[in-house]
Formats: sequence, structure tokens, C-alpha cells
Amino acid sequence: MSVYKTGITTSNHYYENNGVNIYTGQTNSFSYTPAAGTNKCMEELIPAPDSSYEPIRYRVELDIVYSGFTNDNPDGSLNIHSNHTGTNSAGTMTWSNNPFDEAWEGYVNANATNLTSLVLSQESGTFHVDTYTRVLNSTDVSYKSYRLSVRCDYSNGTATFAFNNVKITPSYATGDKVQVRENSVTANDFIEI
Repeated sequence: MSVYKTGITTSNHYYENNGVNIYTGQTNSFSYTPAAGTNKCMEELIPAPDSSYEPIRYRVELDIVYSGFTNDNPDGSLNIHSNHTGTNSAGTMTWSNNPFDEAWEGYVNANATNLTSLVLSQESGTFHVDTYTRVLNSTDVSYKSYRLSVRCDYSNGTATFAFNNVKITPSYATGDKVQVRENSVTANDFIEI
């Protein structure tokens, strides 16, 4: 940000993006090999949204990396999808309308039919997700945390699934518009004194 006048500048709102990644994993990547049974889950904790920033949505960027999925488990057909879990205000892990899982899975569904079809489409691959959550509501921000999560039924027991390069950043939202400002700090409501 540059100010080319001498004086004092104030702002009611500052929004910083690119660098405020609320995903706090050690490597921004995590993977698992789902066992051959049902309800085999991968879950990675991410912090809860901050209620003081409503209305807000989050930019969700990640790479889905997969290898070795087949549909030959004799017990049933492969089914892999998001798990939508979170930790509620009482501290209990529960199924939720997880806006982060909704965002990445919605992007996959819109661009690759669904997650099961994606991982079966080729022996191995990488699928890049770059999307936004919906504007969070009061129920969303009452959760203590959410998880980036996947549930798998009837894998072959050797396939692998990973989220790599995970980046979740806040973006101010006004109506249907999302103001994204990469690599910068910006301000509005300036008052020159």
C-alpha cells in the first residue's frame, strides 16, 4: 500500500490475503491409504472461522493427488467422498455442513462429475482445486473447528489419496462478490485528516 500525501490515514477495514493461511498442518499436505472396508476416513483439523469477520467466505486451494484406485473390491463398489465433519461448540466431533468440504467437493463435482469418478478416471493423477466457500453463517462460526476430510468405502487397500499444497485464506464477501487481493494489504473507508 502506498500513500503519497503527508498526513494521517485511518481505515475501518483492512483485509490481508496471501499469507493468512488458516490451515496449520506441518507440511500443508497429508495423505492416506484407505483400508478395504467401509467408512475408512482421513480427517485433518483446520481452525474454526472467526465470527468477528462476518460476512466472509474463504478461498480454498489444494491439489488432490490420487493413485491406484480400482473398482474390483468383491464386497462392493468404490465410493469416495468428503466426510463433512467438524467439532461443535461442546467439543464433540460431529457431521456438519462443513463449508470447506462443501467447497472443494463442489468444485470437483462441477468439473469432474464426482470424486469417485475422478480417482477411477486414470491410474494416477493430480486435480487442482481453486474455489470459495459460501458466505459463512452463525451456525458455521459456532463450530470450534472443521476438518478437511474424505470417507472411502470398498477401496482395494493399496490406493492412496492426498491433499497437497493446502491453502485456506479469508476473503471479504459482499453479496455475491468476493474481493480477493493477492500479495497485498489493502484498505477501504480512508479518511484524510
